[in-house]
Amino acid sequence: MPHNSTAMIRSARQEFDQLLDSLHQQVHTGATAFEVERDLFKQLLALGRSLLALFFTLVAQHSSKHAPERADATDRPLPRHSYKRRRYVSFFGEVLIERPYFWAPGGPGRLPLDEQLSLPPGVYSDFLREHAELLCAHLAYGQTATVLERLLGFRLSTRSLSQMVEDDAQDAVAFYAQQAASEATAEAAAEAADGEILVIQADGKGVPMRPLTREEATAKQPVRLRRGQSRTKKKEAVVTSLYWLTPRVRSAEEVVASFFKQPAARDESGPADPATDDPDHRPQQKKLWATLEGKDVALARLAQQVRGRDGDHLTCPVALADGCPALQARLREQFPRFELILDFVHVSEYLWKAANALFHEADPQREAWVIARTRELLSGQHAWVVSQLYQVSQRPDDALAKVARYFEHNAAGMDYRRYLARGWPIASGVIEGACRHLVKDRCEASGMRWHRAGAEQVLALRAIDLNGDWEAYHTYRRAQRHLRLYGCSLEQVETPEEQTLRWAA
Repeated sequence: MPHNSTAMIRSARQEFDQLLDSLHQQVHTGATAFEVERDLFKQLLALGRSLLALFFTLVAQHSSKHAPERADATDRPLPRHSYKRRRYVSFFGEVLIERPYFWAPGGPGRLPLDEQLSLPPGVYSDFLREHAELLCAHLAYGQTATVLERLLGFRLSTRSLSQMVEDDAQDAVAFYAQQAASEATAEAAAEAADGEILVIQADGKGVPMRPLTREEATAKQPVRLRRGQSRTKKKEAVVTSLYWLTPRVRSAEEVVASFFKQPAARDESGPADPATDDPDHRPQQKKLWATLEGKDVALARLAQQVRGRDGDHLTCPVALADGCPALQARLREQFPRFELILDFVHVSEYLWKAANALFHEADPQREAWVIARTRELLSGQHAWVVSQLYQVSQRPDDALAKVARYFEHNAAGMDYRRYLARGWPIASGVIEGACRHLVKDRCEASGMRWHRAGAEQVLALRAIDLNGDWEAYHTYRRAQRHLRLYGCSLEQVETPEEQTLRWAA
């Protein structure tokens, strides 16, 4: 049976009075601002726990007076049989919920309060879960547990945190699928101004994986690795991006100046493209995603997002990628309307490889040679650069010949003079940055090893947050879970903590 609500109200008021008394005492004892804020926060957590317990008691008393109907569709309501207790670990701490249980012989029992409050199947509240998962998207599980313990006074195990992430990331793909469908409307299409460029990018980033077999885990490691060897096996996370970009016409000289500015002024993602480096021409409505399920799955999900923005207004679709043949082939197949541009960052890397074969590292002619070839490629002299590389090449298999063949094979995506004249982007700084801050910063910290499912779910939640969709996603997730658990829809789901705060106000 629920606790006496009158006594609980009296106790909560006493706690509040004690909080005020404590505040007055600190005024006269010379407490520092830090001490006041720390003590006040702890007392407010304790008061919140009392109010939450009171809230559950009041709604249980109200629910016990409204018996649900029988499953056999008779007019007789189900009688209240007893009260069922369950743990509820909230942001304020643990409370016990006494729910009225309705049952009659010959039929199933019901706990209508669970549906009314949209209680999760486990013991952890949605409010706590969502804040914990936001930390998990950016910090290691152990660090998240430490932060929460310092704030809330109790510790969640890393196992519990990883299970939360795994459970609550399950609706991420469906969330973006329905979002793309809702964007495919006349109103959404009208949001893109005429002439804006729709840009897609894709690239890969390795994630260190745990051994799959006992033999792999116990295999003897060499004392010293050979060139190209790694102690950790990695699986590629395919990262995709989608965004609108306002065209910006640039000259070859502008791009050269941007690519060869001082390294200290350069973003970590690599050389900048003036098309996206100007604050007035930054990517808009950007969506990032990463998956370990392979290129086909990643690009299929990207195509789904593109369909949400497709239409007659889409006049300048552009795809940026490196020279990976498998990736380029899939991009051409999935996005036949998009013009495939070879990322100039990778072109620049190949020019440096050629320069290293021609000059010593300290030779001042090395950089001058790269700048000259960069200017020629950006000015439409692709054939001239290739012929010059073959001319100075000594053997068919040397570095210069390999660079020349790379440029020949990718000639269709290297019409940079036309791209610059149309104001299109030519460098994949967005996806390079995404590989770093979406995947590397979370998955490649010292000592980290991942199971595939765990990495997939963390990357999903991390992308949701970086896309600015955190609140929208969890509102959708809670509504979908309510539908699965209770068989009915709920337009707006409030957590019990949120209901308590609204009720107390």
